Amino acid sequence: RYMFPKGGGHPRLGQPSLWPHADRVYEEAVRLVDAHDRERPFFLYLHLMDVHEFAAPPHFKKYGTDSRGAYLAAVRWVDDAIRRVREKLTAAGYSEQTVMVFAADHGETFGEHGVHGHARNVLTPVVWVPLVIRLPFRLEPVRVATQVRNVDIAPTLLDLAGVPASGSFEGASLVPLLTGASREPDRPTYAGLGVPLFPDASVQTAASDGAWTYARNAPSEKDDEAAARRFQPVAPGAEFLFDRRVDPGENVNLVAREPTETDRMRKLLDRHLTQEGAGVVERGVRIDPGIADRLRAMGYLQ
Repeated sequence: RYMFPKGGGHPRLGQPSLWPHADRVYEEAVRLVDAHDRERPFFLYLHLMDVHEFAAPPHFKKYGTDSRGAYLAAVRWVDDAIRRVREKLTAAGYSEQTVMVFAADHGETFGEHGVHGHARNVLTPVVWVPLVIRLPFRLEPVRVATQVRNVDIAPTLLDLAGVPASGSFEGASLVPLLTGASREPDRPTYAGLGVPLFPDASVQTAASDGAWTYARNAPSEKDDEAAARRFQPVAPGAEFLFDRRVDPGENVNLVAREPTETDRMRKLLDRHLTQEGAGVVERGVRIDPGIADRLRAMGYLQ
């Protein structure tokens, strides 16, 4: 069941919100938890969009008046909403049977690589996001240094539930890493940005093996000299290679200096792009046209 809660505005916000705000999402979560049949398992997914809009009530705005301060205030508001959801699950008696996962689909740039916001490129400041998993049983807290991916979340949840994962999944369970049973190398990650939404955006694909990040822009038949003169990564057809071990900010392009690594990472990305996608079967799914428009605007529906 997909719900898009009504009521984008909030008296504590200075302006209307396009998406349901954190308090409204929390209220919907409470309603769903209260209405749930306690004899049945449940999967609850909450999508909080306040950080996307830099939206937060005044009492959370304690980090400055610039865009970075507004962003941090929105993060704090979302964090507060998640705290209340956890408290609700505890009060309802679900905490000791429920796995909780906190993840994000992208981050935000504040001047890195000459751009602000997101959907401009797919370099580390945008795609390196937090992943927090809270298990319903006692386990020593662990910070996993291995690079993992959002595609690993689904097989992890299935593994914890004792359900075999589909062979078509690209991801792999994180349970061995969480329990310390495995010290595997970084998992390769891939990202892509298709149709540009902004004038300073690049149509770009990227791959990272944990140590190296390789990105390339789509070639263009148009000779854009102004774009080519700008700082990376705007020029059509340009390639970029960064060594994140010594350059975590990805400021020095090593394509010319590291041809062997460039070729290796280029092939890693090419192999991924030529793989056949996992088969997705639609079984009588009907989406409300209004909801479909919202999903399409967010890039989740084509």
